[in-house]
Amino acid sequence: ASTNLCHTRPLFCAVAGRPPHPPLPASVTRNSRNQPRRASSVLSRRRRQGQPSIPPSYLAAGRGAEVGRQRPRNRNFSMQQMALSAFVTTPSSSYSNNLPRLTACRSQRWHARRLRSQVRAQAQQELQYKKLGDSDLLISEITLGTMTFGEQNTEKEAHDMLSYSFDQGINILDTAEMYPVPTKKETQGRTDLYIGRWMQSKPRDKVILATKVSGYSERSTYLRDNAEVVRVDAANIKESVEKSLSRLSTDYIDLLQIHWLVFHFEDYSCLGISCTFFCPA
Repeated sequence: ASTNLCHTRPLFCAVAGRPPHPPLPASVTRNSRNQPRRASSVLSRRRRQGQPSIPPSYLAAGRGAEVGRQRPRNRNFSMQQMALSAFVTTPSSSYSNNLPRLTACRSQRWHARRLRSQVRAQAQQELQYKKLGDSDLLISEITLGTMTFGEQNTEKEAHDMLSYSFDQGINILDTAEMYPVPTKKETQGRTDLYIGRWMQSKPRDKVILATKVSGYSERSTYLRDNAEVVRVDAANIKESVEKSLSRLSTDYIDLLQIHWLVFHFEDYSCLGISCTFFCPA
């Protein structure tokens, strides 16, 4: 028996007791070599031409079901169906091997959500304020660090974070003359500039400003004018404070700190330690 669609359909019509349908036009059922076209080629051409896959004459005769049962319209579609059913019914070995990893990731996400909810609940509580040492400064328990302003964060992002923190009750900001990090001559002091422009729209007495003077350094000489080394002495501190005040657009600093410790010569050979520390002040 021929596999041509127009040859097999009258067989279905005879079995079903219905009158046979007329064959397809010769221009459709045969190609340029006068060879019969396969059913899938006929249907594909009809779809490309915007015609229905099954001719209306067949649908009127009730032959749509037989045509659908005779042969799949697209062999590739049938293969995709079989592959999908095999994937659904039989789990792959790679999925079985990755199951512990997926379980661990799910557990980590659950713990992360729980931690975020706990942090959110604590943040909603009222901030506590304490006195800073022996001074009269009353500061919040949380201080906003700013070392990424000017490098990882833009000025708009910095102002948004500053405003949000200020609205939540955080009243102390921590900066340094060498920020942002990583420290570079091209970006040094940019953090102070961002903070200074933001502070112009805020009441100065409501913001506690803390900054830091750099310790001993032979590489950060760009922090000073005509200096071969940065030290912690009266001249260096005075120059650091004056430049910080100019960048921050303010006339006073609430808290001044030394950025890193200053080590002096120490010998621990008596304790069996061969290393020594030497960093002049």
